[in-house]
This record gives sequence, C-alpha cells and structure tokens, in this order.
Amino acid sequence: MSVSSLRSRIRPPRPSSFAAITKEVDPENDDLILNRKERLIPWSKSPFFDKLTIEYRQLKEERQQSHHHEETSTPISETYAGMLTADEFKGVDKSNDEERGERPPAWLDLFYDLAWASTFSNLTQNNAISEGKELLSYAAFFALVWWMWVSQVSYDIRFYSNDWVHRICVFLQLCVFGTLAAFTSKFDITAFLGSNNDDLAQRALDAFKGTSLAQQEANERAAQRIPEISFLGIALVVGASRVLLCIQYIRVWLYAHNKRDPGVLVKPLSMFISASLWFGSSAVLLTARHDNNAAHISKFIMWSVATVIEVASHYFSPPDGHLRSMGSLTARLATLVTIILGEGLNAITGTLRFAATSLRFNVLCVCTAIVVYLTFYLYFEGTRPRISKGRRSLWICLHLPYMICVILFLEGLKNNLLYTSLYTSISSTYSRFSSFLEEAVMSDNMVDTLNRNMVPLLAEKGLDWEDGWKQVMNAAIATTENTTTSNTIASQTAFVRELYRLLMNLTVKAVKSFESEDLSPEVELAVLQYLRNDSLVEIDITTGNPTMPEFDKILDLLLEPFAQSGRRVGAFAGGTLIFIALINVTQSWPKDRYAWGSAISRFLNGTLLLLLLVVNVGVDGYSYDLSTTPGAGIWYWLGSFWSLPIFAFSLLGQVIVDHVLLVLAVRSADRALEQKYEPSLLDSLRDSKDYVYDPPEPSEASFPSTPTAGPLGNPHSE
Repeated sequence: MSVSSLRSRIRPPRPSSFAAITKEVDPENDDLILNRKERLIPWSKSPFFDKLTIEYRQLKEERQQSHHHEETSTPISETYAGMLTADEFKGVDKSNDEERGERPPAWLDLFYDLAWASTFSNLTQNNAISEGKELLSYAAFFALVWWMWVSQVSYDIRFYSNDWVHRICVFLQLCVFGTLAAFTSKFDITAFLGSNNDDLAQRALDAFKGTSLAQQEANERAAQRIPEISFLGIALVVGASRVLLCIQYIRVWLYAHNKRDPGVLVKPLSMFISASLWFGSSAVLLTARHDNNAAHISKFIMWSVATVIEVASHYFSPPDGHLRSMGSLTARLATLVTIILGEGLNAITGTLRFAATSLRFNVLCVCTAIVVYLTFYLYFEGTRPRISKGRRSLWICLHLPYMICVILFLEGLKNNLLYTSLYTSISSTYSRFSSFLEEAVMSDNMVDTLNRNMVPLLAEKGLDWEDGWKQVMNAAIATTENTTTSNTIASQTAFVRELYRLLMNLTVKAVKSFESEDLSPEVELAVLQYLRNDSLVEIDITTGNPTMPEFDKILDLLLEPFAQSGRRVGAFAGGTLIFIALINVTQSWPKDRYAWGSAISRFLNGTLLLLLLVVNVGVDGYSYDLSTTPGAGIWYWLGSFWSLPIFAFSLLGQVIVDHVLLVLAVRSADRALEQKYEPSLLDSLRDSKDYVYDPPEPSEASFPSTPTAGPLGNPHSE
C-alpha cells in the first residue's frame, strides 16, 4: 500500500457546506454563543440598580470622599462583596457628561436622528426663507422639533435600557416625525392673524383672469384649509409624542425604589399636562372658525405653556448613582449639528447645476465650500473639556439659536449663490439680446438676421415660436412692408412692444429655471398685465430715456425673493460665531489668556459680521437698476464678487487665530514646565554615584524598615 493511499484513508472527509443545517449549537464556540446572548434582549428592564447595589455605591462614594486610612474606613459588609460593576473598575470620568453602563446600539440612535432629520429636511426644502415672516415661521417650527428631539434624548441618556419597550418606542417616534413632516409645506405661523396681502393680490389676479366668483371662493377656501390642517396636525402629532414620552416616564416611575422622589414623579406629571394642552389646542382648532383670531392666539399660548412646563420639569432628576447607565448628550448634539450642516450642504450643492451658465461661479463655489468646512471645523475643534454641572442646561439651550443661525446662514449662502447666478444670467441675456437687435438693425435684411440669431437664444432659454417670437416676426414683417409714414411708425411701435414682451418672457423663464416654486400672485399679476396691456409697454417705449420703468418694476418683483434672503446672511454668520463662543465658554470657563483670546476673537469676529447689517440702512425695497436706487449699498454688495469671499476670509482668519493661540498656549506650558524643573548648575559636577535625596512629606510618608547607621557607623536594623 502506498503512502498516498494510506493518507487518503486517514484524512477525514471534507464537510459539506450545508452540513450545519441539522447540527446543534457548538458549546465550544464562545463567540457565537456570547453574540446570541447579547442579541436576546428582554421585554422590559429596570433603568435603576437594585437596592443593595445602590447602598453599596453610596458606601463606596463615602469611602472615596473620606481621607481616613484603610484601617479606619467604614467596613464593607459581605452582603455587598463582589457587587462592584464593571464600569466602576474602569475609573470612569466623573464629569457631568460621563457615559457608562449599557448604551443603545449605534444604529438605534442613528435611526432616531434620521427620523428627526426627515422632518427637518422637509421643513427646509418645502419653505422659501426670504422675508421676515418666513424666517419667523421657520425658526418657530425648528424650535418645536428641536425640543421634541432634546426631550426624548434627555430621557434616553438617563433611562434607556436595552429592551423591546424602547425599541418599539423608537419605531413610534419614527412614525411621529414622519407624520409631522407632512405638515411642513408652506408653514406660516402668522396665518389667520390680521390681514393677508396675498389674499388681495390673489383676488386681483383672479379678476384679471376672469375667474368666476364661485371659483374664487372655492380657491380661497382651499388655500385656507392648508394652514388649518397644518396647525391641527401639528397639535395632534406633538400631543401624541408627549403621550409616548409620558408613558416612558410612567414606566420609570413604576421601576423607581422611591416613588415619591421628585426626580421620577414630576416628569410624568409634566408630560401629562403638556399632552393635555396640546390636545386641548387641537380641540380649540376643531371648534373655532378660521377667522377667529382669539382661538388662534390661544393655541400659541397653550403651546408655549406646555413647552415651559416641560422645560421646567427637567430641573428634577434622580441621582446619577442610582441609574444603570448614563449617556453623553455631547455626542448626540454633535450628531445633530452634523445632520444640520449636511442638510445645508445638500441645499448648496443643488445650485451647482447652474455653474455652466454663470460667470465667476466656480470661485464662489470654492468660497462656499471653505465656509461650510470651516463651520464644521470651528464647532468640532472647539474647547471640549467636561461640562460644568451648573451650566449644563444653559449649554444645551445655546445650541438652539446656534443651530438656527447655522442653517439660516447656509440657506443664505445658497440664496446668495442663486442670486449671483441669476443676476449674471439675466444680465448676459439682456446683453446678447441687445447686441442681436443692433446687428439686425444694421443689416440689410433685419428679419433674416433676427431669425438667425434669436431662434438659438430662445431655444437655449426654453422658448418656442408660440412664446412670443411669432408676434415679433409678424410685427417685423409689417414694419418692412409698410410704406406710409403713419403705418411705419405704428408698425415699429408694435415691433418694439412685442420685443419688450419677448424679453419679459425670457426673464420669467430664467427666474423659473432657478426657482421651482410658482410665482407669487402679486408677481404673476404684474407679468400678465405687462404681457396683455399695451399701455404699460408703451410707457417704457415713450419715456425717452434708456430705462424701462414698468419693465424694471416687474424685474424687481421677480428678483426680490432671492435678494431679500441674502441681505441678512451677515447677521446669521455673525450669530454663528457668537454662539460658538458662548457655547465654548459655557462648556468650560476659560482658564488662561489663550482660551480667553480664542473666545473673545470669535465674539469680535461675529460682531464684525453683524455690522454688515449696516448696509441695509435706508433700503426700502429691491431694485435691479442700482443707479436709480438711493442707498442701495446692500444690493451693490450682493451683486459684487466679494459677497461670498468675505465670509470665507472671516472664518479662515478665525481658524488661523485659534491655531496661533493654541501654539502659543502649548509653548507657554512647555516653558512653565522647564522653569519648574530647571536643572541645577552643579549637575555637571556630579558623577553617576551621586544622587539627591528628597524626603517625602510627613502626610504622605510611609516608614518601612530600612537599615540605619549605629553610633559607630555600623548599620543595624531598628
């Protein structure tokens, strides 16, 4: 028998890939067994230690705080022996932002944050933030959803336990935020409060179009239903979220050892009152008419009272030593800031599709990218020591105005890019339009020249023959065929009138390519009047000056939403830096002049950016023609090249200042250490046998048995 055949007999058969289908669990596979045990979670689990563990932890804390020797310390009963938890052996940092015990899986926290992000993303995308009313509505809605997130996360970092109850609650929170996202479209907090100018403009537009009165009433009622449903839906959804949080706090109260402790008793009561107020406001909205101002004012009062009660209840909390786990709110807030900055970045990158049609756009995009990156950098690279317990609530609350400033700052950058691109696109279109007209007038055959040059331009802007070019060509042909003076003048007037209307159509097309929403009723009415009313166009023709007053009025209305949203971007940029400085100071009070220098420089830098609001002084409305607008400094600045680079240079300068101060602080610390441990001049005279004996302090000394010298110099033991 050969050796190879013998080896083939001894070698065991290779197991099949599906042999484990009928196989039991291998008891020696510890990793697999441990993984499955960790995934097997209970239905419900107490967030508190048992009573014996709490007593032991209290005794341990007392012993650590005492300065007695081991033999005089309080003896620990054998009952508590071996009950020290694993996190205590690690020497956990006892700061107010510690993280210990079992925490929820990373995917579960991320899942909840993404559920919140769905509402925030819809709020940002479904609302144009341009005027003061839109800013107020956006800030109010953002503050509401932000507090919903903070209140739930404040519960999770203290009372979360890895069980099915909390996982089901996360799923229900996803349903809550998903439903709330449905009510973000065109949210207007000022609806039903006072008169609405949009209603007057819509009525005038309907009258101009010849819409019947019955249809106008139906349209008005449909428009009123949008804010009615939004307010009612918000009240019901937020009330449901308060009920869900109340149930979770009731569960904590049931598990608590001392059910009279305000730390576990106040919060379920406050959530119950808050939910009652939210549902009560929905009942008021259901019974009141849309024109009942008192009912709509009362709903805001009820919402505010409910939120104040919730905020006040967070003053009470059980002792941290009684809880099995503690989470870090710092990490969760950092994730939230990342989501907000990511949403702002997503909105900015949406403007890159206009890069091919706008001059200087690439440089402005680079400046915007620098601003976004440094906004990330300044927040995450700030001072990050532990949070002082006395300032923890203030530190959390400062994140609300900071986040609002950040998202509005990024939204302003996006609108500034859009305005610059649109302004450049319209100016380029007007320049080409004028040059083609001059070329046609100077040519021998005006009609052929216009057809050769204008048709490609119209196709580039998305206009066809029926969008005005047909009327222009008919007027041009009539001008060339008429021989009498009176007919020639009339034909020329008609030709110029149709050219102006064609230019208006080009302008509207350009604006709509930059903005997905429909024109406002006021703007749409002005455009239709210009396209259909010959007298308005003839005002521009017969003025005798190079300006077109009626045309410019409509152009101002078209561009004003883009310009208005960019005029306040300096305030939000300054607010971002100021609140970063306040957050850093609140988080850790500066300990030296270098830390103070960083905080003060951020505050001063933000204040300088706030001064950009000065260019708004004396400006009532937007005007495309800057030469005819008194005090139009803000429009000069927005239309200039430096409107975006100034923010990039400001933030870049702040980063440089922070880094220089950091280098100086490190060098100062090194010099202080060198001076403290400066070597003696006699060190060079010593040999290897020399040493310096530094006796210990009496309070820290221990006296072991060491050999000492006798009276004759002979060593002996004491």
